[in-house]
This record gives sequence, structure tokens and C-alpha cells, in this order.
Amino acid sequence: MKAIAFEPDEDNFIKNSIEGHEKEEALLNQLFPEQQSKKRKRKPKKE
Repeated sequence: MKAIAFEPDEDNFIKNSIEGHEKEEALLNQLFPEQQSKKRKRKPKKE
């Protein structure tokens, strides 16, 4: 495994950050499914 610290690859960093975030989201959704459903319903309420 190469050390990326010396050669910052911005695209790779962003991609890895997004992938890491998605994995984190998936894990949180498994742990807290009720919060996931609240999060998904972000459409403005029509009252």
C-alpha cells in the first residue's frame, strides 16, 4: 500500500471521502433504521 500523504490526489481523496461517508451512512442506517426513515422524508410538509 502506497502512502498517499506525500502525493495528495484530490480526486482520489474526495472519492475516498465520499465512499467512506456512504459506508458510514450504511452502517448507521443498520444501527438506527428509525433515524434513516426520518432522514429520507425531507420533503416539505404541505399543511
